[in-house]
Amino acid sequence: MKNLILLLAIFCTAFSYGQNTVHNSTDLQNAEAYFHLKNYRKALYHYKAIAKDTSQHYAISQVQLIQIFIDSNKTRFHEQHLSELIALADSSFENGNLLNSDYLYRRSLRFSPTLQRPQKRLIEIEQSNEAQPDTLSSKDKEMLHLFRKLLNKADSEFDKEKYERAYNLYQRALAIEPTVLYAQQMMKIIDDITSEIK
Repeated sequence: MKNLILLLAIFCTAFSYGQNTVHNSTDLQNAEAYFHLKNYRKALYHYKAIAKDTSQHYAISQVQLIQIFIDSNKTRFHEQHLSELIALADSSFENGNLLNSDYLYRRSLRFSPTLQRPQKRLIEIEQSNEAQPDTLSSKDKEMLHLFRKLLNKADSEFDKEKYERAYNLYQRALAIEPTVLYAQQMMKIIDDITSEIK
């Protein structure tokens, strides 16, 4: 009886090892294919599945390599995104759309709090707002508050890489204020990112 149990245990271990090897082989093929297609997020998913086995040194090194690549791309993306934000804010400011430019300058300062131009422009916007009489109705103020709340929430979801939620929130903000180019631009960025992930 003891020998039968031992034999059964050996068989189960061998079967399990065979299943893991087949599964790892499929994951490795998928990971390599996605890596060569430069779909790094999907490649990372498959390499991580293999890297759970700590003896898989190649998969572990590939996970580390892709993570470094994704992080450097994120930094590059944020730098590009920041310059686009400031350009859009400047354009809005020059066209007299102080509401839009105010939001964009504040968003750019969240990326880089020490930037001088956004800080100066925000002071100018505040002075301009103080000089003008408050003509907004209570309903308009309520819509403006909702609009800003939606954009802030959308940006927060975007920063957490919750792209579908962010997209929907930007859409809702656009329904309130269709002329805000920032929300349109962010939806386009999300489309680009999600098409790369798929």
